[in-house]
Amino acid sequence: MLRLLASALLGAGLAAVLVIVLVGDYSRMWIAIPAVTLLPIILVAVGMMPLLGGQVADSSPAVGAARQAGRLAPAGVLGLRATGVRINDVTVYELDLLVEPADRPVYRTSLRRRIDPAEMPRFAVGSVIAVVRLGEDTPDVVIVADDPPPLRYAGDGHAVPVWERDPRARVPGLPRSIVPTGPRSRVARRGVFALVAVGAAAVVGWPYREDLLLSGRDLVTRGHDASAVRGEGRARAAVEAFRGERGSTVTEVLLYDRWTSIIAPTSPGASTYDSFEVRGPHVSRGEPATIQPEPAEEFDLDEVDWDAIAGLFATAQDALGYTDAQLRGNTQHAGVRRDPTAGAVGISVYLSTDYGSGSLDATADGTVVEVG
Repeated sequence: MLRLLASALLGAGLAAVLVIVLVGDYSRMWIAIPAVTLLPIILVAVGMMPLLGGQVADSSPAVGAARQAGRLAPAGVLGLRATGVRINDVTVYELDLLVEPADRPVYRTSLRRRIDPAEMPRFAVGSVIAVVRLGEDTPDVVIVADDPPPLRYAGDGHAVPVWERDPRARVPGLPRSIVPTGPRSRVARRGVFALVAVGAAAVVGWPYREDLLLSGRDLVTRGHDASAVRGEGRARAAVEAFRGERGSTVTEVLLYDRWTSIIAPTSPGASTYDSFEVRGPHVSRGEPATIQPEPAEEFDLDEVDWDAIAGLFATAQDALGYTDAQLRGNTQHAGVRRDPTAGAVGISVYLSTDYGSGSLDATADGTVVEVG
């Protein structure tokens, strides 16, 4: 279960980080931060599981049921090795045991257990301890505090065959993996973990799929296909994301390369205005507009040909003679608002370089009015 959780956190965390880095939507931090924080802890726990082995308390119902079934047995300690793991300053040891059940032939097995220094004489090589075999047909045992029955086997314990654990067997008291286990299931198990990671990543990243694809391509080609002001269809995608959550009445739309700022009524029909931010499909509400607009400045998103903005940017760039290298690193944006004097909605595209800036004014349908 921990491995499945780690796979899910890995997939979701990577997708959230990609959304933050490529799209700039920091609202995904609530996914990225817990994933980055918890994943190392879970991986450490997963790494310790093989060292600790299956740990069942001697007071558990599974041990009680096995004891009633007559599976209390003596076990001779054949070997004792420190694993190098310490939990609460107590070392974890691996014990090699020779178990002599009453209902089957003697066999060898091993387990891991924390052993306090004061308990070491009890587990010295050659000593006999009491164990309870958890399952009727499994070798897994739990060390109990009972006085051990006498160990009758007098031969070489190291020559006794090891009863290998079946990773697919159901052992009372031990959790059973919900994914395929065992050496033969390695490929299937890894496939399940990969599927869980991909599924978690899809849940987080699927709404941003177009933005991630375009932003990733821009990163490689140094293009601007993901830009809300330069990419084909990206301005419309931004305003449609806003419309889907907040409606179509606004007073100002500012489109930048990585995000879009919109001032709109606080609620439908309200005469107060808030600022909103659109990053990919996510719309977040910010502070009230610094300067509250007049109701006469409102316009409907359908009044504007949003698909014309990328072409207007290209027209302005050609007319002003700016190269991509000159524009790189500077803020480029397009503003859409209603002129309170003329009463018409217009589009203004602004380009800036390290040495100057220029603009283009157009009507709402994309007709160029002035470049300068």
